[in-house]
Amino acid sequence: MGGSGAEVELPLWETGSIIADRYAIISVLGKGGMGIVYAVEDRKLQGKLRAIKITPISIEEEAGGTHSFNAEAAMLVRLNHPNLPHIVDAFPIHKQSVYAVVMDFIHGETLAAQFQKRQLQITLLEVTQLGLQLCSALNYLHRQTPQMVHRDLKPSNVMIEDGSGHLRLIDFGIARQVKANGGQDTAKLGTPGFAAPEQYQGSGRSDPRTDVYGLGALLYYLASGGEYYEPVPVVPRLEPHFKWKGRMKTEGSAMLAHVLSRMLAYRLEERIANMEQVERELLAIVQLSGDHVRLSSGFPGRQGHISAANGITIGVWPLSPGAGATFAAITLAKLLGQGGLSCLAAEFPSNRPEWHALLPSQYASGRQVFHHYWTWQEGVIQWLAQKPAQIEQETFDLEKWELYLHQRHYDVKIVDVSSFNEPAAGEWLTRCQLVCIVADPFPAKWQQPQLRRLQTLQQKLNAQEGRLVWLANKDNRFVEREQWLQLLPERPLAALPMLPAAEWLKVLWSGKWVTEDKRLCMPVKQSFDPLLVLISRMLNKGKGK
Repeated sequence: MGGSGAEVELPLWETGSIIADRYAIISVLGKGGMGIVYAVEDRKLQGKLRAIKITPISIEEEAGGTHSFNAEAAMLVRLNHPNLPHIVDAFPIHKQSVYAVVMDFIHGETLAAQFQKRQLQITLLEVTQLGLQLCSALNYLHRQTPQMVHRDLKPSNVMIEDGSGHLRLIDFGIARQVKANGGQDTAKLGTPGFAAPEQYQGSGRSDPRTDVYGLGALLYYLASGGEYYEPVPVVPRLEPHFKWKGRMKTEGSAMLAHVLSRMLAYRLEERIANMEQVERELLAIVQLSGDHVRLSSGFPGRQGHISAANGITIGVWPLSPGAGATFAAITLAKLLGQGGLSCLAAEFPSNRPEWHALLPSQYASGRQVFHHYWTWQEGVIQWLAQKPAQIEQETFDLEKWELYLHQRHYDVKIVDVSSFNEPAAGEWLTRCQLVCIVADPFPAKWQQPQLRRLQTLQQKLNAQEGRLVWLANKDNRFVEREQWLQLLPERPLAALPMLPAAEWLKVLWSGKWVTEDKRLCMPVKQSFDPLLVLISRMLNKGKGK
């Protein structure tokens, strides 16, 4: 797939666009020189989440016609290996001169992202274990008839599944089938620093040994702390790079260096002949170590921190039902928007959506972006509200919702997490830079399980340099007011006023919000000022000001 030829401008589809009358675009997952990957809904399978890779069609492939594409699609769909993605569909889109490959969505992140989180440090034993999983996938590809060569091994093309640490080799954008008795076929493809010499020279024929080099370059990059290997026309000696104290037993590091030196040989004939041999030698290193290590998602034991460099995400969570988290979230978004900050205000997936009823006129002007969700723009604020329909497949909707949020940049993202008793909500809040807990003056509704969840959330946020603050809602000058505030785990950052019921209902029934009413807006804005100041400080800190 893919090859040399005239450059093709890849299509940039908006959210909601339909491909092949079946796949609805949710968001862009990644973009590079060889293509674009989108998250999509499979409309023929009740909105099942998929990933679709779009790559340009070369002139040579276009000339091959439908038969060539059908053969390519059949080759991809028949692949079945635990370290490869499950490809469910593949087809050309001739109008845009591109090729689409549809595969199961993989829940996790790339090895490149994990490597950065580890500050470019992975033990040599972990490198070897990773190599074994990739050997298995590559050996499977090389045993196909005709043989398949991946030709683009690099950290961003390896996915690590959440929780299990299981690896999947992705992106077949420049993979090819080796044809018997064929001549030169290797165009200048691959990624500098990982591509074999015969790829960037464009003077040779690729075969499984091209992937032997690519895997060697990938393992060298990881073991050396992010250094790219520069090939020279001699067999390299790498031993000095891998004798770092504490990274692996001395004998094991020497063995790994010896294996890599033969994988990275400049000439094809001097490399290790096949992946089976690489696999045997890596396995011997693991057995020598006497340990069994798996690469796990997040590399446990190394806590990171939540950065505000690209804006901040704020979760608003009620201490009890009816405490006013929805009021606080919508009002905060509108006040930040009035201050000129770009905002994405979103409703967390729930079986009891409210925004469509609280913001009816704006909701009516919106459009559907994916299953169960509606969006509209109000100045610098983009709203994302749930449709008033029962969610049948909450897991899928939560995944799509997270993808939609993750792929968009705003100064502030505000999420109304009013489904306070959902386990998924508590887990998601740990990824916020700021969590606002809303409490009203009715402690009889406060429950110990929720307070314990909040204590756990506080600990997790502290470990990641996040913040948790309290907002006292429905504040009024009643006699026991101070006693109420003292019952909270800490002094509230802000006290939001109890609004006069008649005036507030009049505003709501007119289709407006409190920030649009001259009389009610002033005391509400003043009460939010401490929170607005905190958000401003967090944004400035994230930008290095």
